[in-house]
Amino acid sequence: MDNVKERASIWPLAKLVLILSAIAIITGGVLALINEVTKDTIAVQNEQKVQAALSMVLAADTYDAVNLENAQLDGIVTAAYIAKNGDTTLGTCVEVAPNGFGGPISMIVGVDLNGAITKVAIVNMAETSGIGTKTNDEKFLSQFSGHVEEITASTKTNIGENEISAITGATVSSKAVTSGVNAALKAVALLGGDANV
Repeated sequence: MDNVKERASIWPLAKLVLILSAIAIITGGVLALINEVTKDTIAVQNEQKVQAALSMVLAADTYDAVNLENAQLDGIVTAAYIAKNGDTTLGTCVEVAPNGFGGPISMIVGVDLNGAITKVAIVNMAETSGIGTKTNDEKFLSQFSGHVEEITASTKTNIGENEISAITGATVSSKAVTSGVNAALKAVALLGGDANV
C-alpha cells in the first residue's frame, strides 16, 4: 500500500519533469533551426559593418587583408588590412576584439603611414546600455585620433599627453577600448605596414 502511495506521489513530479524536458528540447531545436537559417544573413551583416567601419577609420579604394599567420601579435588582434588608393598605400586598419564589461568589443582602428591613429570605429559590443555603450560616442572615440604611442584611459580631471578621459561609470569599457587601440598600434609597428607579412 505504501509503495502505491509513493508511486502516486512521484508521478506528478515525473510528469512535470518530462513536460519541461520536452519543452526544453523543442525550444532548443527551434533556436538551432533559426540560428542555422539566419547564420548566413548575420555573417553578411557583420561583413557589411566591418566594411563600413574600415571606410570610416581610413577611407580608401581597397583594403587588402594581411596574412597574420606567422605574426606575433596580441591575441585580441583578429585581422589587419592595408588601405590603398590604387597603388598608393594610405595606412593600416586593424580589427581587434578586447574584452569589455559585457564581452568582446569588436572594433577597427585606422593607423596612417606616420603611425598615428586616424580614427576608431566600434563594430559590435554588448556593453551596458547608456553607460558602457557611451564608448561608442564620437566624443569618446575622437580622443584617440592623432596618438602614436601607448594610451592610458584616465579618470583624472587633468589628463596627460598620452591619456584619454575614461567615461564615468564605464571605466572597464573605456579601458577595454583603449587596450584594443594599443594592441592595434603595436600590431602596425610589428607589421611595419607590409602587406606581405
